[in-house]
Amino acid sequence: MGILQIFTLLGALGMFLYGINLMSSGLQKAAGDRLRISQSLQKFS
Repeated sequence: MGILQIFTLLGALGMFLYGINLMSSGLQKAAGDRLRISQSLQKFS
């Protein structure tokens, strides 16, 4: 495995994790308080 392939793999992994983080924060903003309520209800069940 060449050095270019390693950097490509690391870059792709970084972009993937960034996208997951961005999507997660967008979903949390879209759900708002409903997400927090459902999380608190799951603790009791």
